[in-house]
Amino acid sequence: MKRNMIAVSVIALLVASCAFVDYVPLSDMPLITKEQLARLIDNPKVTILDVRVDQDWTDSRQKIKGAVREEPRQFLAWAPKYPKDRQLVLYCE
Repeated sequence: MKRNMIAVSVIALLVASCAFVDYVPLSDMPLITKEQLARLIDNPKVTILDVRVDQDWTDSRQKIKGAVREEPRQFLAWAPKYPKDRQLVLYCE
């Protein structure tokens, strides 16, 4: 019985944490060119997120100026901290 309660509690917490994040299907996510990105870099209403996997980020000699590094596998942990009225630009390659 105690195991069942723990399992139900964990599942409830996972479901509750997902309620705070709006998911967008990949097919609905717009892509931008490097020229469009260059125009957004200094915009204070835009946050650029570097979500490359650890090894790709570590090995890269190129990083976008002002980008914030976030661990892609920890999406549910960091996504809620960004206001919904900000434009987020995520890049992984």
